[in-house]
Amino acid sequence: MDMNEAQFKSILSDYGDTVYRVALHILCSVPDSEDVVQQTFTKLWVSDKHYDSEEHLRRWLIRVAVNECKKELRSPRRRIASLDDAATEPEFENDEYREVWEKVKVLDSKYRTAVYLHYYEGYNAEEIAKMTGSTASTVRTRLMRAREQLKNLLGGDENE
Repeated sequence: MDMNEAQFKSILSDYGDTVYRVALHILCSVPDSEDVVQQTFTKLWVSDKHYDSEEHLRRWLIRVAVNECKKELRSPRRRIASLDDAATEPEFENDEYREVWEKVKVLDSKYRTAVYLHYYEGYNAEEIAKMTGSTASTVRTRLMRAREQLKNLLGGDENE
């Protein structure tokens, strides 16, 4: 994809926050997430790939970000930081949403990623599977297990 600087800045402006939030949910580290954003957009800049639509570009960026996060998680230099250190803590309408956010942050990365992409970004299991390199069945299982864990963490009733 041959793009000029103005087009690149526009894409960065439109999708930079999304890529950052995906990385932050996977890595729980602000500095590592910032590195992933930089690596993702560097790959976009040097890419000669053609994007059929804005949604195709968005999915490609998220897929690259997830892959970069996986590399980072395997890295021996991995730095650990808490999501509590995040400079961009989301705003919540009420305390219930904040409580759920706090519980989502303690989930294992594979569950946290599925929950974030499904509930926050609005992707279905098939789309998440393509982005994360897993199967749709695996994504649905992760979402189910994440909901079970969240219900237990939040003190949910069996009949809810």
